[in-house]
Amino acid sequence: MAVTIRTEGAFRHDMPVPLFGIPEILAAPWTYQTFDTAPDGRRFLILLPWKDPSIEKGTVTLVQGWRGLLD
Repeated sequence: MAVTIRTEGAFRHDMPVPLFGIPEILAAPWTYQTFDTAPDGRRFLILLPWKDPSIEKGTVTLVQGWRGLLD
């Protein structure tokens, strides 16, 4: 949500408005947090369900020592 504020004279604000929509299941209060803001506050990272059935689910690849691969 976003709210426009004005500080000239007395503090005033408009009604909140949505910045963007996310799937309802991700907005449910019983789910874990599925979004965060970038450190600069200008972008959002949103975790969405994977919808490509050709990709095997449940696979995790751990790469150790990846900094050494950058040389």
